[in-house]
Amino acid sequence: MTEPGWILWAGTLGLESAVPDRIAAAVACGYSRISVSPLDVARREEAGTSAVELGRRIRDAGLGIVVDPIMNWYGGTPPPTSRFGRFTADETLRMCEELGAVCATVLGQGSDDVPLDDIVASFGRVCDRAAGFGMQVQVEFTALHSIRTLQTAWDIVRGADRPNGGIVFDTWHFFRTDPDYALLATIPGDRFLSVQVDDALPEPVGTMRDDTLNRLMPGDGSLD
Repeated sequence: MTEPGWILWAGTLGLESAVPDRIAAAVACGYSRISVSPLDVARREEAGTSAVELGRRIRDAGLGIVVDPIMNWYGGTPPPTSRFGRFTADETLRMCEELGAVCATVLGQGSDDVPLDDIVASFGRVCDRAAGFGMQVQVEFTALHSIRTLQTAWDIVRGADRPNGGIVFDTWHFFRTDPDYALLATIPGDRFLSVQVDDALPEPVGTMRDDTLNRLMPGDGSLD
């Protein structure tokens, strides 16, 4: 059995943290991958470091790259509060390819007015493009976006049926949406490309967006 690799998500140090600081922290703590956002890449490009060069620096440190997130990949309107909503899917996929990313996360839009069949078809197209440069694509269901539940994420991944497509499973989002254990038990394990483990209070405090800032270390909260 392959040992799991640890990913340093950007938010662990703060979404505004500098990429070189994330690289140093990941190396010091034994992580195998770090996440960067399209906003990280755009800012580095504005400062004179191309995506190709940024990717080389990260890989030279012995780290794989996860791009998080890809927005605007199936139509609809991104959440008005999203700092990533200004990037098109084409722009972010270009960044992914130039970085040499091994995986990327796709998020839902701010509303759920796009038919599921259209979303499935769009996910298949993103996976096909990513496969051209060897990248996996993972759907993250969240309490903050239109792809809210494990069921919807699985419908998308199963419907597209691409070998490089899978799901991000975050315990906070699972318990804050629809914690369907029966469904979870039926999904093949290799379809979960990433697992994010965090804990929380029994009930949300404030809005769901507010409550994302109240996450706790595993074991310190009330999630099962």
